[in-house]
Amino acid sequence: MGFALPEDQIKHLECVNKSLEMQLAYRSEATINATEDAKTWMKKANIEAQKCQEEKQLTLDLTRDMTRQYKSMEDQLLDKINERENTIQELTDKVAEMEQGHNRTIQQKDETISNKNNEIAAMKNKMEELGERFAEMLRDLTRQMSRKIELNSIREEGQEDAYIPIENKMEAFRVHEH
Repeated sequence: MGFALPEDQIKHLECVNKSLEMQLAYRSEATINATEDAKTWMKKANIEAQKCQEEKQLTLDLTRDMTRQYKSMEDQLLDKINERENTIQELTDKVAEMEQGHNRTIQQKDETISNKNNEIAAMKNKMEELGERFAEMLRDLTRQMSRKIELNSIREEGQEDAYIPIENKMEAFRVHEH
């Protein structure tokens, strides 16, 4: 169609124009739909990003809280351990002190027993000495009395030369007693 009539050309141009307008309308609608879809997806992405950020913050808060609780429990446990170690040390010291006191008491008791045993031995020795001295005194006294009795008996009878043993005189006395 090399030479077309101007009216045909106008019709043809009008058809092309309409076709282009329809394409433009279609593409405009597609662009609007795509833009709306893009906005919707952007909103969804923003919401998801915010949810993700909130989850991160929640995780961070939970981690901090758990760390704080762990530290607190660790401190409490260390305090209890220290308290128990102090109690053990105090009890160990008390036991050592009681053992020392017990050992001192046993030593004092042993010393007291030893002193008493020494006193008893000294008293036994003294009593034996006194007993021996008393026996010796009684023997001396008996000898002296025997001599005096013999001398008196000789003087009484007038026989100073005649000696009568005291045993004989005592025998005579015993015989008269019965």
